[in-house]
Parts: sequence; structure tokens; C-alpha cells
Amino acid sequence: KSSELLLPLDLKKQKLISKILRARTLLLLTLVNGVRKKQVLRFLLESSLIELKKPKLNLIGADFSELIFDYEILDDAELKGVIFYKAKFIKLDISNSDISHSNFVSSSFEYSQFNLMKGQYSNFSQAYMFSMNFRKCNMVKSTFENAILRRAVFNEGKFNRAKFTFADLSRAKIFDSDLSDANFEYSKLQRAEFFKVNFEGSDFSGADFKGAIFNEVNLLNSNITLKQIRQLALIQNSIMPNGKKVSLLIP
Repeated sequence: KSSELLLPLDLKKQKLISKILRARTLLLLTLVNGVRKKQVLRFLLESSLIELKKPKLNLIGADFSELIFDYEILDDAELKGVIFYKAKFIKLDISNSDISHSNFVSSSFEYSQFNLMKGQYSNFSQAYMFSMNFRKCNMVKSTFENAILRRAVFNEGKFNRAKFTFADLSRAKIFDSDLSDANFEYSKLQRAEFFKVNFEGSDFSGADFKGAIFNEVNLLNSNITLKQIRQLALIQNSIMPNGKKVSLLIP
């Protein structure tokens, strides 16, 4: 059991304990299934070993692939560089944590939300994130290639230089967010709503905007085409690629 391997270690008296604990944790993760991995992660959280401000354990490279983590509230956790490949998160509420450089490829999030998160350079390619809620998250240069983000909500986030190629963002709602220099090539943005969003310099090659709404959107130096603009249901109080402001346009 994870407790049997980890509890005997005296974390306060020995300087090398963290290295020993890391080695044992990484080994343990290779021996247990997704359900047991939840127990390992829960133990690390409850023992304050991966507390964001003063983490005692370095989890970079830890393999939590196929983790099953359901109905949990996760706060102030240091999860930088962790592998969550094909992990399954159900009703996960994660706040004030660092998941930057982590691998969430092909993972799934059901009825989950990220609040005040650090997720720079994280990889969510092919992830299922239906109705996901992102609030005040820093996801600069993160990757959502081929991700399912239908009906997702982005509020006050930093997603500049993020990659959304071939992602499904239909009916998503994005408010007060920075998506400058982001890549939306061949993404699905049908009936999505954008309010006070900065798309400056973003790439929309092949993106589908049918029925989408732009309100106070900055498209300066983006490559959105006239054909794509005509797909919109409404665009108002927005800056066009050439710098001109449009008060109201119903294509």
C-alpha cells in the first residue's frame, strides 16, 4: 500500500528524505492502477508534501497515467511536469495550483473547473473537456490540439500563444481573456460567444465561425477572412484586422 511505503519516512529530520520519497513514489506509481493512483495522490495532498508554497516532494515526471480522480476539491497543489495521460477527472474543482508543463493528453474532465491556475506549456491535446470552466487561469503556450471544449467557459484567462488547432470550441463562452497570437487553425467555433477578447495576431486559417458572436473583440493583425466574418451572427464594438473599429455589423 502507498501508506506502508511512504509513512515510515521522517520528512523533517533528514535532508535526503525528499529524494528517497520521490524515488519510492515514482516506483509505486509503476505498480498500481488508476484507482490506486488516486490514493497515492490523495495521500500526497493530505500530507502537505506537494503544497504549492512549500512543496517537499518534486513530482516532475511522475506518471499518473490513467488516474481516476473523482468528486475531489484540489487546492494549492504543486503538480508541475506531471504525466496525466488518459486520466479521468470527474467533478474536479482545482484551484490555486500549478500544472504547468504537465501532460493531460487524451484525458477527460467531466463537470470540472480550473480556478486561478498556472498551466503554462501544459498539453491537453485530444482531451475531452466538455463544459469545462476556466477562471483566471494562466495557460500561456498551452496546447489544446484536437481537444473537445464544447460549451467550455473561459473567464479572465491568459491563453496567448496557445494552440487550439482542430479543437472543438462550439458554443464556448470566452470573456475578458487574452488569446493573442493563438493558433485556431481548422478549429470549430460555431455559435461561440466572445466578449472583450484579445485575438491580436491570432491564426484562424480554416476555422469555422458559423453563428458566433463577437463583442468588443480585438482582431488586429489576425488573419480572419471576410468569408469567416460573414459566418458570424453578430460583430460589434470590435477592432478589425486592419485596425478599423466596427460599431455594429450583422453579416
